[in-house]
Amino acid sequence: MKCTIFTAVVVAASFGLAMSASAQYQNNSKYSSYGYQPQEAPADEIQEVSPSDVPMQPKTNDEPSSVMAEQHAPMQPSALYQAPAGSSHASSSGCASSSGSAGYGGGCDSGHCGVGGGGLVRGSDRNVVFGLRGLVFERDYEDDRGLASNSLGQSLFSTDNEIDTLGGFETFIGVRNCSGIGWEFSYFGLFADRTDVTFSGAPLYTNLRGLGDLDLIGSDVAATFDTSDNYRIYRFNEIHNAEFNLLHNAGCAPTFRCGSMNVEWLAGIRWFKFSEDYRITANNFLTTYPAQTLYDLEVENNLVGVQLGARAERCLRNRLSLSLGAKFGVYNNDIYTRQSITDGNGTFATAAVGPYAGSDYALSSTKDEVATLGELDLGLNWQFAECWRANVGYRVIGVSGVALAPEQIPYNFADFDNTNRIRSNGDLLLHGAYFGVEKAF
Repeated sequence: MKCTIFTAVVVAASFGLAMSASAQYQNNSKYSSYGYQPQEAPADEIQEVSPSDVPMQPKTNDEPSSVMAEQHAPMQPSALYQAPAGSSHASSSGCASSSGSAGYGGGCDSGHCGVGGGGLVRGSDRNVVFGLRGLVFERDYEDDRGLASNSLGQSLFSTDNEIDTLGGFETFIGVRNCSGIGWEFSYFGLFADRTDVTFSGAPLYTNLRGLGDLDLIGSDVAATFDTSDNYRIYRFNEIHNAEFNLLHNAGCAPTFRCGSMNVEWLAGIRWFKFSEDYRITANNFLTTYPAQTLYDLEVENNLVGVQLGARAERCLRNRLSLSLGAKFGVYNNDIYTRQSITDGNGTFATAAVGPYAGSDYALSSTKDEVATLGELDLGLNWQFAECWRANVGYRVIGVSGVALAPEQIPYNFADFDNTNRIRSNGDLLLHGAYFGVEKAF
């Protein structure tokens, strides 16, 4: 009986020592911005244990000769950025990673092997991240330009047909190696349906000067506008953006505890296209004038240049992180403009007087202009599954040195030289929300 009690006490003591060692290992673990990280005990705290210090238990026929304990770390919150090169924590593949393959049962890292649009990684020599997002944006428009007035004292302005939202999508792919160096390619497009506004209240009075010096099928264009039953103004915008960037992980921000925030630099080339169509239609029901008189304006801005930028991401709690990005570039803007006045059947108005008498009012011009583009991005990321995360955010894009369609309306239509000059000092401001998912391969 005493022997049995003594044996039980020894077994309990051995179990307590094992549990104490496990607790000590857990207490030496921490959460960093890269994920769950085990910390090694300092060398001066490691104690050697001789075989004589370990209680020996009698072996029975039912017990295996040895027992191997295996620990499985639970899936931890992703810091969404790769640990910088030289980190003391590395995955079994050699990648500078925060959590190795322990973060995912499927071998995916819960940290980032790279920074930026993606960040979910595998514990391998590199990671590839693919993302897809939906965009809901708005834009700020040009200063009001008065187009017409009516008998009720109301006025028609160029901004009366603003487009409420610009919907689109964004996709990207990023590749990074173990040292946090890589590249990414991204594209987004914003597409909008045509909007139109009707302005009535005859008699109407146009604010467009110089139309009296233009002739359309034997009629004074100014008289055609002034005797119209109504005006309709249309607007259509389209925006495309593609960029290729080289990436470099800059490590932890010095003002934060390493692991709280990670930064990535980028440098690359960018193409940004903004096109806008604008139309003013005068509908006239008097048989002595054309039934429709169309004044069409088209502009196309193609920006190509270089940009620099940075991204930072900070783990908040659980699987949630906050990201912030900024880009700025200088570009050559290749601008094309066209404007014309027709009767809707392809017949152009012509100059009735002056040095261009008899010439069609069908003008086009090109110009190269220096433009700048800046972008700010604030996002929230949630890692909801192995190698998957969702994100939502808000983005602002500002472009200067662009041509806007309504700003090409001349103050004197009879002066073809002035009319054909491109006004490229406009500004374009886009802002809105995005939402999507990312997948690491």
